[in-house]
This record gives sequence, C-alpha cells and structure tokens, in this order.
Amino acid sequence: MIIWLLALLLVSAFAGLGYTNGAVRTLFGLLGLIFGALFAVPLGNLVKPLLPYVKVTNPAYLWLLPPVIGFLAISILFVAVGVFLHRLLNVKIKYHMPDAKWLAYERLSRRLGVCVGIVAGCGYTIMLSVVIYFLGYLTTQVAAADNDSFVLSSLNKARNDLHTSGFEKTASALDPMPDQYYTASDIIGIIHNNPDAQPRLSAYPPFLSLAERQEFQDLAADKDYQQMLKDRASIAAIIDNPKTQGILSNQEIMDALKAIDLKDLRNYLETGKSAKFDEIKILGRWQVDIRSVLAAAKVKYPMLTTNIYAMNQVRKFVTNTLPELALTAASDNKVYVKMPTPAAPAVDANGQPAAAAPIAIATAPRAPVTPNPQLSQQMAQRYGLTRSGQRQAPPAAPVARPVTIASAPRTNAAPKVSSQLMPVQLPKTFHLASEGSWKQEGDDYELLLKDDAGVEHKVKAKVENDKLVIELEFGIELVFAKLT
Repeated sequence: MIIWLLALLLVSAFAGLGYTNGAVRTLFGLLGLIFGALFAVPLGNLVKPLLPYVKVTNPAYLWLLPPVIGFLAISILFVAVGVFLHRLLNVKIKYHMPDAKWLAYERLSRRLGVCVGIVAGCGYTIMLSVVIYFLGYLTTQVAAADNDSFVLSSLNKARNDLHTSGFEKTASALDPMPDQYYTASDIIGIIHNNPDAQPRLSAYPPFLSLAERQEFQDLAADKDYQQMLKDRASIAAIIDNPKTQGILSNQEIMDALKAIDLKDLRNYLETGKSAKFDEIKILGRWQVDIRSVLAAAKVKYPMLTTNIYAMNQVRKFVTNTLPELALTAASDNKVYVKMPTPAAPAVDANGQPAAAAPIAIATAPRAPVTPNPQLSQQMAQRYGLTRSGQRQAPPAAPVARPVTIASAPRTNAAPKVSSQLMPVQLPKTFHLASEGSWKQEGDDYELLLKDDAGVEHKVKAKVENDKLVIELEFGIELVFAKLT
C-alpha cells in the first residue's frame, strides 16, 4: 500500500541522513519540522499578500502555497543553524582534543543521528499523512478515474490507504483544518457528482443575486462548459477553465461566496430545505400567472363578469403587457424584474396604424366541362342545365330604386366609458425597470420598483398558497407562481 511504502521510504531516508549528517544537524532538522508545523500557517498569512505581486492569483494556489512557504522557511532556518553548530563543534573537538575523543564523538554522533533520523522520518510520515488526510477528503469526492493526473490519482489512493491502514485516526487527531473546509468539500462533491443538483444550487437565495451577474450568465450560456460539468471532467480542468478563473479572480464574487452559510447550503442541496431562508416566503424566482391575474381581477371587481367591454380591456392589457413578466427576490433584499419591452405597432408614412397586408389566396383553375351526349333535352330543362352539363344563367333581376340613408360619419375613436362601467383605469404603457428592492413588514412585504422613466413605485406584496400577489397602483393585482 502507498502509505506503508511512503512511511518505509521516509524512515529509511532520514535514518541514512542521520548517519551521514550526524546528530546535531539531524536534531535541528527535526526541530525545524516541529516548529515549521506549528508556525507555518501564521507565517504563511504574512506571505500571502505578496503572492499576487509574483502573478500568483489562482485561489487554490493562494490557499496552498503560503503554509508551504512558511514551513520551508522555518525548516531552512533551523537546518542552517544546525549546520553552523555542527561545524563549530566539529572544529573544536577535532582540532582541540585528542584523536581518540574525536573518533568517539564521530561514532556517537552517527549513531545518535540514526536514532534522531528515525524519529524525524516518523514525524514527516505523520505530517504527510495529515496533509493527505485533508487534501484527499476533497479530491476523492471529485475524482474522475480516466481524467485525473498522476499526482491526483496517487493522492486519492493514499487517502484510501489511510482509511484501510488505520493511519486515518492519527491524522484526524492532528488535523488543523476547520469544519468549514469539510463542509465546502461535501458541497463540491455533491455538485460534481450530481449534475441535477446544479439547478437547485442556483435557486439557493444567496445565489439568486449572483446568478444575475454577467459572469454567471455567460457560464450558463456556454454549452461546452455545461457539457464539461455533465461529463464530470477532472477538477483541475474545471479550475483551469478561463471562465472559472474569471470568477475565482473576482474579489467581489469571492467575498459573497465566503459569506454564505455552508452548513445551510449543504442541507439545502441534500433536502431542498433551508432553515435560514424558508421563513422568508418572497425569496425565489416567480413567473406571472395570467389566468390567476384575470381571476383575481374578477374577484376584486365583480362587475367584470357582466361588463364585457371592461373585461375585454383588462384581458387585453394583461395578455399584451404581462405574459413574460418574471421577478426574482434575492436574500440581499434586491428584486430583479424581467419584462420584455412590447413591440411598437407598425405605422404608415402619415403616422397612422398601418393596414394589414392583403392575403393572397391561390385558386386552382377550373377544368373545362366535357359535354354529356347522354343528357336529354327534357332532363337538361328540368335541372337548368345545357347539353354540355353547365347550369343555365338565371334571369336578370329587376333593377331596384336607389335609397339614400342618412348616417353619421364613422370614427375610429374608442367609445367613452364612464368610471361606473370601467372600474379600473388601465395605463396606456406599463413597463418596469430591471432592478428594485424589497423589505419585510410583518407578514407582508413592500417592494420598491422603478419604471423606465426612473419613477419609483412602492407596492404592497404578500405570499399566499405559494402565490406572490402584488397590488399595483392602478388596481390590478399581479399574481405570480413560484418556479422550482
């Protein structure tokens, strides 16, 4: 197994180095291991701000490299001190003491060096086991058997060996990683192994605002990228993709991702329920329900059931203005409205509504009628036919006298309807801007929306039976159905 081979290799190598280097240099190397493991992270935090200056911007490298640099710096410092003391002690004993003592010292130094080297080899084995433990926890969940590199596949095998060999207990006891790391690893594993979970991820309230950003819209529209996710490509290929790099290098997006409650997100991906956001009913994506809007209008204005003209006007307004209206309420109290601008009616050169184009109807030519020699004169007269089978022309009708009827000139203006017959005054144009805000007031909500002119409109909203009802200023209630 890999972990046992690694342990045997490290112990043997450090035992040999201990014999060659002596006790002093090997002892300071062991001290460098101990202090490096203790202070690698604090020292790495000091180094991390300097990495972007050497063009290291990948978040994975920014997370991995600082502790490694800190550990190496401390280890090299202790090794340098050990080399200095080793040379100082050697010079003093070799040139200022009898040869017998020098030979005895050299023999003792080598033998103690072997012992210290074995301890150092065990220490490095434990340290590498801890690294394999927490790194392998993530990589084994996103493993792609055919696409993983040699390093990644070896890491996954070593992680599995930790479990079977029993080293996992020791590594877990010394594991320095916080719980958030393992929760984030679980989330990445769920998304990578379950492509169907991606739509649920986009519906999580904190991601609703992120989904409106251009970076994520480009990501969703990239067919090659989506296919790569469905095919469960290697995690390295996904991270190296330029679109992924663009998101990872955006500090604003990364700050928003760090603020997410990872435990709640994992529970949401597993169950579809969020203990943090389920009580806020307005959150989510909503699509207008035309039938419910018309039904709500009839309930609010009962006279619409008998007033055909008023009902037709309401139906015309709803079907022409609202059919593609969608609304998204995010957890950062922002509202995103998607409402296509209706196309302007066609007009002629005089600014009048253009007449509809004539419809050409193609007709097949009539075939000539073949005379029927068997048709008798008597039968032709009875049915008004000629001997050729054609019907005889009817006699000319008498000419009627023209009658003049006086009538009022027709106009194209709509009839005037009193407020009693038209209970709601519909606007001529209605279009909302793309972004607004919301706030909760008890069990209801207040939305602040803007129209194309920049005028703000405060409207009341409530959620009942998975329906979002927004009452507009001119009396129409918009009813939305929640998208899953």
